[in-house]
Amino acid sequence: MGRRGDGGGARSCQAPLFRRQVSRYLSDSESTQTDHGAIAPQQWRGGNGGAKTNREGRYRGGTTGPALLGMSVPYPVKIALALRSGNRCAMPSCRQLLSSEPRDDEYVMLGVAAHIAGERGGGTRGRPSARFDSTMSSEQRNSLANLLYVCQNCHAKIDAHPHGEREYPVERLLEIKSEHEKTVAAAMGEALAAVTFVELAEATRWVTEVPPPPPARDFSRVAIEDKIQRNGLTLSSQNLIAAHLAVAPQVRSFIQVLSRDDPGFPDRLKSGFLQHYHGLRAQGRSSGEDLFNSMCMFARRGFGDPKTQCAAQAVLVYLFETCEVFER
Repeated sequence: MGRRGDGGGARSCQAPLFRRQVSRYLSDSESTQTDHGAIAPQQWRGGNGGAKTNREGRYRGGTTGPALLGMSVPYPVKIALALRSGNRCAMPSCRQLLSSEPRDDEYVMLGVAAHIAGERGGGTRGRPSARFDSTMSSEQRNSLANLLYVCQNCHAKIDAHPHGEREYPVERLLEIKSEHEKTVAAAMGEALAAVTFVELAEATRWVTEVPPPPPARDFSRVAIEDKIQRNGLTLSSQNLIAAHLAVAPQVRSFIQVLSRDDPGFPDRLKSGFLQHYHGLRAQGRSSGEDLFNSMCMFARRGFGDPKTQCAAQAVLVYLFETCEVFER
């Protein structure tokens, strides 16, 4: 988050303090914590290959601008698609990361919500989209089931006329989508079981830039079952919450360790998530499922490593359970 005039000097000292806390914890835990690397299939490795500079497809988390190419696709569907795809291109020969390092309060998404069965017919608008199916409704065309998350280069390749449609028929793209999303789900499940202090530290490093919350801010607890019901969360989101609650003891221990030297860390962590949540509400986001997916994307902050993504979501789910994030 951006710096503000008051207290800027104090916050600039928090980053070195944060590093010392992490270093000391790792030193104390060296005998019991061993492998801190990413646990993921081979195709997940390779860093920020997708962090291109083409601005057309970007989504900035702090604004309401056009999000992810595919302008007819509803915003909540685009975000859900990116999450299911692990922020990576679904094409087997590509798999590049489709996000860049966050700047201030903004995370940048570079993916394309590509239609499997084409978006539009011909007529006065020219040649129909590749694989256009006239029997489908607009809602079906723009649904998660008919969308593939890809980079812009792969989008151009699968939609190219005429060879794109010939080489990538609907059946092949549906198979690519299914296999990619299964790979992502498997990688995230494997990674969640291996989250450590290292990933939690990386996932919350941005908190060093969060200003302290106002005095006497109420971070009261609301029963998690009530929050889920009030927000109308889908079964998919409920399953994500249930899975990540298993990491709650590690998150709680992590926060306790950092708060020994930095007593304001817990409240800044809560405040950082709450600021973004209330910002989304101020932009008119009212669907609980939309808000939850957007907050998951905010928590991930462009991380490519599945373990760090899981750690980030575990922190969000911990706050979902313990303070008023998502209270409605």
